[in-house]
Amino acid sequence: MKSQQDLAGILAAQNEIIAHWQSAGREGSLPGRGDINPGLLRAHLGSISILERDRDGATRLRLVGTRLREMFGADMRGLSLSEAGDTAVSMWETGLQAAFQSERPGYGIEDLGKTHHGWLRLPLAPLTDGGALVLCHDIILRKKSRERSFFPGRLPLMMQGATA
Repeated sequence: MKSQQDLAGILAAQNEIIAHWQSAGREGSLPGRGDINPGLLRAHLGSISILERDRDGATRLRLVGTRLREMFGADMRGLSLSEAGDTAVSMWETGLQAAFQSERPGYGIEDLGKTHHGWLRLPLAPLTDGGALVLCHDIILRKKSRERSFFPGRLPLMMQGATA
């Protein structure tokens, strides 16, 4: 089943990013933004973003990967999360509060009906001004249709001739 292969791919990507994040930290401390090596995450950069929360609690998009920019149709770097639009806010808020508050990683795969959302939230070392950063990885995959048609471009036989 192709959908399971897609989900396995999301998990493999998450595991690679988590392994790098863990190795970048110094003896029990969170890695800083400068400790993350983009070259080692090259395959995932398009789906990576970094969000910053300031001391007043406002969250801003600091870095947004190319796949995410294409998905939302705009470069949202520098925008506050509330300015990014409802769909973007919904996606990024998944697990974000816990990552900021607990300084622990969060990850998962959500079934959104026609798509799956694979998400990862990795806190980074606190900033000197009291702000906080979270490294995010988000993948949205369309589910594969299980219905097969032997007549490309035509409705399945059981649907033909149906009237309202």
